[in-house]
Amino acid sequence: QDQSEILRELEYCNSPAHFARSTVARLPNSVSSKQKCNIPLGIILQPLAPLPPEMEEVPSINFASIGTIVRCKSCRTYINPFVHWESNGRRWRCNIC
Repeated sequence: QDQSEILRELEYCNSPAHFARSTVARLPNSVSSKQKCNIPLGIILQPLAPLPPEMEEVPSINFASIGTIVRCKSCRTYINPFVHWESNGRRWRCNIC
């Protein structure tokens, strides 16, 4: 993989800074360097922050008719945006299993 592809995958898999922001950009890579620098770590999480205009909205599904949040029968993972939908949206396949 080339570097641009790796960076694209990192951007896709990480939360935008609008929703989660850290006080430091890089973390120490060893316990000894962590103890030497003694930098406190703080994270600001805003999972319900309004979407910026340039971001596309995450699609949602109403499970009100079922009454509970759907989970995978084998691994018990909650349904999430990364599941694979089959049969025109009638069934889903777990992305963890």
